[in-house]
Amino acid sequence: EVVLCDGAVRYQMIKRAAERSARIGDGCSIAYRTAEGEPLSEAVLGAATLPWALEVTARRLQVGDVVDVVATGEHALADDDTLDHGASSSRKWRFEVATVKGTAQDKFRLTVEERIEVAQQLRERGNAMLKQGRLLRACDHYERGSGLMDVIEAEDMGMPGSKKDATAVANNRRLRECQQPLLLNWALALMRRKQWHEAERKCSEVLLDIDGACVKALFRRGQCQVQLGNLEDAKKDLLKAR
Repeated sequence: EVVLCDGAVRYQMIKRAAERSARIGDGCSIAYRTAEGEPLSEAVLGAATLPWALEVTARRLQVGDVVDVVATGEHALADDDTLDHGASSSRKWRFEVATVKGTAQDKFRLTVEERIEVAQQLRERGNAMLKQGRLLRACDHYERGSGLMDVIEAEDMGMPGSKKDATAVANNRRLRECQQPLLLNWALALMRRKQWHEAERKCSEVLLDIDGACVKALFRRGQCQVQLGNLEDAKKDLLKAR
């Protein structure tokens, strides 16, 4: 049995593919079934229609693999589903990936424009999950979006002190501007989960790497510092945020 996501997702191999296939990743279109003998369905991995647990599992499978998957909580739901806080959200599937089309997204091969577009889509989906109170899934979207921004272009054209590459400077600025709301919203979701250390680090990342005077980052970091008992640091941040 394979245990993922701190125990929220578990799967057991029932049938292993005879041959290895290309890597299954976000952006691939998969044909799959979730019960033995049922018709195939199609989904783009990383889109809103596939339950989160199946998305996580699919990234670890080969075409032709069949696994039993069990998921609880938010991991049992697709983004399109509605979380019922009063109901049990445990689900089971017999998950088979029959075919895969397309190539998995690779941030090292995407253009700056493509990375920004995907990151903005992930931020919007994270925001929707945040509004529903699905904090784990919101954090997942923000983390994946932010991760697309950490490949920056070389700005120095030669020796230290030489003229910088204006295009690289502009592209890196756009990446940082895209990453800032992802980090701030990620921090907010972490704060709602009372993960104060992690939230403080996201705010500090904004302040150290993007905008040292960002009011939201200062205010949220100050709130985290209060919860962590760092009252002097909290006072400094909150005064700067005024």
